[in-house]
Amino acid sequence: QAIGGIATVDMHSHAGNIIHANLGAANLYPVGAPMAEGGMAAVCFAIVSDTPTHHIVNGRIRPYRSPAPGELYDWAQRGFQRLHALIAQEHLAVITNAAALQAARGGTPSAIVASEGGDFLEGQPDRVDETYQRWQLRHLQLTHYRVNELGDIQTALPEPGGLPDAGAEVIRRCNRLGVVVDVAHGTFDLVKRAASLTTRPLILAHTSLTTRPRPYTRLITPDHARLVARSL
Repeated sequence: QAIGGIATVDMHSHAGNIIHANLGAANLYPVGAPMAEGGMAAVCFAIVSDTPTHHIVNGRIRPYRSPAPGELYDWAQRGFQRLHALIAQEHLAVITNAAALQAARGGTPSAIVASEGGDFLEGQPDRVDETYQRWQLRHLQLTHYRVNELGDIQTALPEPGGLPDAGAEVIRRCNRLGVVVDVAHGTFDLVKRAASLTTRPLILAHTSLTTRPRPYTRLITPDHARLVARSL
């Protein structure tokens, strides 16, 4: 249930089949019992905010169209609703603050509401506050598989130039509210500016290290990793 007395937390997961926002509360998979059996105290359950705009081409996930205004906001609302249906179905506690995280234990599985991609914000930082209140969002990954209003991604050519001002303001909002900022999928330039302005630790939930980066790789260099580590 713990490693060295610290609760085990999965920092990034789509368990429970939550990524299919269009299914509503249907076809959700059990997660509570497997979590309890494995001693997993908490899981960051991440909806995916840009699914309607990307597909797989030659083994790579790529965006293929721009979303209509409001499309990804509406998609995310359905995604958060589906995630909360899973939370209710599996009787999971929802972690909303540091005290609850510190109290989490493997015998009583808990959920942290997360989003992979801030695309649903559509460049509107006040939607962070809305999602924090309405859906209990506590973990926000800025970018995913499309360049959005919050920043550039590793798997496409850069457009806004790292972390634009909208992304910077979203980080400030998250810092004030207590939402963890995840810079996974973001470029080195995005992480560099994020690290320079955040007042709270950043995380990079899923990647691996390389000393020989290639174009469009999701791997990061040691210097990239150090930027994240120095924010702790």
